[in-house]
Amino acid sequence: MRRSTRRALLLAIMAVCAVALAPGAPAHALRPAWLGVYIDDVEFGGVADAGRATRVTITAVEPDTPASAAGLKWGDVIVEADRHPAIDVDNVVCIISAKPAGSLLTLTILRDGHLIAVSTVLAAWPEGRLRATRHCPPPLSS
Repeated sequence: MRRSTRRALLLAIMAVCAVALAPGAPAHALRPAWLGVYIDDVEFGGVADAGRATRVTITAVEPDTPASAAGLKWGDVIVEADRHPAIDVDNVVCIISAKPAGSLLTLTILRDGHLIAVSTVLAAWPEGRLRATRHCPPPLSS
């Protein structure tokens, strides 16, 4: 049985974390990165979850976005974002927020019991669209 925490957030991501951009970066790279999905921390039960109480789950995919181009679907579970574990919604938002628009994002998702790697180029946040803000710690070095 799963219960939604009802805090679905547009992962389309605001770059609250500072992103150092090279001089002469294209104008779209100066805007926050946008993926185009809503995600939520969904609670799962059972032994198969190896002790994890929640999973970062895609609850909606906007049309004509990097997410839809990558083939992401409702119900996909984000396991990793750019080789970093997807611990919760805030963690995933901060991982993606550290990337500028126009950069490549690779997600490992769980769909129908299979792990799938998908990549897409993040778009610039649409002008005039509201964004959620978060405080992100500095990115960990790889």
